[in-house]
This record gives sequence, C-alpha cells and structure tokens, in this order.
Amino acid sequence: MMELSIKIRSVIISNMDVIYSIAANFAGGGIGTTSYNAVSGIDRHKFLKKLYCVTYQESEIADDLIQKYPTAFLDRVSFLPQNKRYLAKDSLFDFFVSRNDLTCDIFHGWNGHCLRSLKKAKMNGAITFLERASSHINTYEKLVSEEYRKWGIKSDVISNYSKKRLIEEYNTSDFINIPSEFAYKSMVENGIPKEKLNKLPFGVNTSKFKAKSEKRKENLEYMVLFVGQVGFRKGIPYLLEAWQSLKLKNARLYLVGGEEEAAKEYLRDFRSDPTIEFVGFTNPLSYYQAADIFVFPSIEEGSALVNYEALACGLPVITTFNSGSVVEDGKSGFIIPEADIASISEKINYFYEHPRKEAEFSLSARKLAEEFTWKNYGERLVDVYLKKLKS
Repeated sequence: MMELSIKIRSVIISNMDVIYSIAANFAGGGIGTTSYNAVSGIDRHKFLKKLYCVTYQESEIADDLIQKYPTAFLDRVSFLPQNKRYLAKDSLFDFFVSRNDLTCDIFHGWNGHCLRSLKKAKMNGAITFLERASSHINTYEKLVSEEYRKWGIKSDVISNYSKKRLIEEYNTSDFINIPSEFAYKSMVENGIPKEKLNKLPFGVNTSKFKAKSEKRKENLEYMVLFVGQVGFRKGIPYLLEAWQSLKLKNARLYLVGGEEEAAKEYLRDFRSDPTIEFVGFTNPLSYYQAADIFVFPSIEEGSALVNYEALACGLPVITTFNSGSVVEDGKSGFIIPEADIASISEKINYFYEHPRKEAEFSLSARKLAEEFTWKNYGERLVDVYLKKLKS
C-alpha cells in the first residue's frame, strides 16, 4: 500500500529533485548505513539530484550523482581535541557543499553537517529537511552529563559553539526527521513545533540479520548479549551490576563492542568475572545468532540500530525508552526505565526462567523487524517528501 501511494503521488509530482548531504562515509556503517538506505529509496524513484558525502563505499548509486569532499584528513590533526576535530571536519564539509548550486526541490542535510548549505538551499527555494538521529541537543547534554557526573567523570559533552550551531540548524530547517518517540518527545519539550517533526524509525537488513535455522542445543550455556560501545552512555554499569546480582547457572554475558576510554577504570573490577566476556569490536552477526536474549539499557539514543538487528535475529530485547526502540513492550521484548538495575535483573531472569515465553517473544521480534526493513524506511522517507512538497 505504501509503494502504491508513493506511485500515485509520483505521477502528480514527476520531477522532484532531492539533494542529500552527510559528512560521513556513505554506506560505511552507522549513520553511513542510514544515509545509504535513505538515498537508495530516493534514487529508486529517480528523485536524486546529488549526494554530498565525505567518502563512499561502492553501491548502486551512479558515480556522477555523488560528490565527495574528503575532510577526514582533519582526524590526523593531533593537537586538536577529538570534539574540535569533528567540528572542524563537519564545518569544512559544509563550507564545500555550500559553494555548489544547491537549487532543488528538497534539500536534506544531517544535523551538525549543513548550516551553510541548509541556508543556501532554502534561499534558493528548496524545502529543507534536517536529519537529527538523536534526541534534542539539550536533552542529550543533560542526560549524558548527569551520567558522567554520577560516575565521577569530568567531560565536556558538547561545546557551546557546537550546541549553538545544532540549534540554529533546528530553527533554519523547514522540517526535522527524528527516529523515535523518545527523540520526538525531547524535541517538543524543548520548544520545537510538532508540525515541524517527522517521526521516521530506522530499519534493518532482514536478509543479513536473521536467526540461524538450526535449533540451539539444550546443554549450551544461556547467552545474554549486549552490542555497542561498552561505556557509561550505554548503561553498562547497570547491566554489569544486574548481571552479577543474578548469579545464573550455566549463563554468560557477552559485551560486543569497543570500550569507552573513560569507562576502562570502572570495567577493571569486572574483567575477572568468568561469566562476563569482553569481546571487543567485531562483526556482531554470529553473536546475535547464538544469543538467547539481547539487553541494551542505554541512557540516550535516537533509535539504536542494534535493537533492530537483534529483533531481526529473533532475539527478545530488553531496552529503555531512551534507546528509541520500536520494541513492543511485553510482546517482542520489554521497555524498562533507564539506570534501573532491578528492572534489568528481573527481565533477564524472566526469560531465563520461562523458555516457552522467550520462544513466543522471539517469533514476535522477527515479525516486528520485518515491518522495519531498510526498503520500507526509504519508501517512508520519499512519502514524507512528496506529502510536504504537495502541501
């Protein structure tokens, strides 16, 4: 039905030109994956005029539609702190993009990457979209700063200049795309008009991320999985303390992801626990396919892709509202309060003690993931463009 509605609107608006801009490695993972699937949807309908990016992986997008500005050399400027290198890189990219003729019907840029180009495209008559893949910067700063303070970590989450730039992009754009109810709520609470917001959940490659066909052997250990940066923002202390309080027999917690530098001292006390496996940064697919359940107790996200991936692999997901998940509470997983050790323990133990319920949740998880394919994400995005352009 969605594709049919898009085709009908496309007949009415047959020559929409879209420019898409992101200061990242297009199709290269993370926001590069999200942007790739957005642009693929735009290109399927022959609406893509130009893609601007830092660099790109080979894809079906025609080379003549892509302009890259490789600003990653600034990563090697060692005398600048990391946050200032990111700011310099994104600002330089935006400067290069803004020097182009940005005449189009729709200009779509990522938050922090597009202030100059957003203004120029708008001046040229484009309808402008801003991609904000996280909560409002005020909410982000508050939650993450409070979490660091709780653990005695001194950290400047964001500079005043960067924050001002992000908010100016909010105010300049015609519309802001956000991926979850949590992100939507944070925007409204910080004064962004509801009519300016488009809630577009992300997606997952359901052909790649799927459960193994063979059944697990009953004598294998019970496997609880976390995927992501092992650090404070992701709620790792609450997961580790919940895990140790359970003392489950024949069970192991796997942490797949790089470790946050600021968290390494805290993590030291858990390394000797034989029931906790610090895997490090690696391809998580085999871990998704081997695990029994997935736990992601994040303090702040836009809509974490790992939750979609876990669902697609048939894993019941225990996560927070602040993770921006599409999980159906009590059906494909559980939504729990952030920073709540007792809730994490309770829900892990529920699945451990109720294998039949876990199997039911597993079926629901995969079924839910199939509604959030990357193709559907691209189609929803194009549908939003067409609706706004028509109105």
